[in-house]
Amino acid sequence: MVESDYEEIVRNALERFGTLYKRREEIDVELLKLRQFMYATINMVPDKDKAKWRAEIDSATRKMTASSVSLADSIRRVFDDHPDYGFTASAIREMLLNAGFDFSSYVSNPLSSISTTLRRMAETGELETREDDLGTTLYIRPDKRPRRKIKKTEIPLP
Repeated sequence: MVESDYEEIVRNALERFGTLYKRREEIDVELLKLRQFMYATINMVPDKDKAKWRAEIDSATRKMTASSVSLADSIRRVFDDHPDYGFTASAIREMLLNAGFDFSSYVSNPLSSISTTLRRMAETGELETREDDLGTTLYIRPDKRPRRKIKKTEIPLP
């Protein structure tokens, strides 16, 4: 191929990229409207079923947004949802996987990426580290002592 052929390939790819990006923005708007509609419609559901449907919508929303949020923001959400607990890197990984976080774009394995992110968050003071009785590193929010290490079997499902 000559140089101009590659330029045409790049030009076509760039056009396709722009088209897909515009469609994604349109889909994001539609998803937001649909989510608002679902939450508003819950008010019409019998009272005994409202909690069930709210949980279903919350779960679907978490899974949808987990893949569009950065790894650090997703880890922050884990600590926001469970401020009194200490977590190992592997427990964070399980929680993120269960929430639908998309690790497909990560070159290294998910646990390595999570460990690196947790260490950086600890270096900046956003998190602190402690060791449990077995010498396992736990990450916690500053000024929050974990009541106990959450066990893998206790990781809440979305």
